[in-house]
Amino acid sequence: MLAHDRLSWTSFVGLWVLWVWGAMEARGFAAAVGISRPTATGVMTTLEGRGYVTRRRDPKDGRMVIVE
Repeated sequence: MLAHDRLSWTSFVGLWVLWVWGAMEARGFAAAVGISRPTATGVMTTLEGRGYVTRRRDPKDGRMVIVE
């Protein structure tokens, strides 16, 4: 099933986490999926490139990234 959309299990779990919990900070995303922050960056880049998620800077703290 995941092969049809070329999604890894980790990417699928990331999408599921965002569907259940909504937009979140990138560190929280990594923790919720159970992966390291550098791995989360790669997952988010892949998902963003396919149009599944968007990333933006937190308006209160420009160092933080929000994924939704």
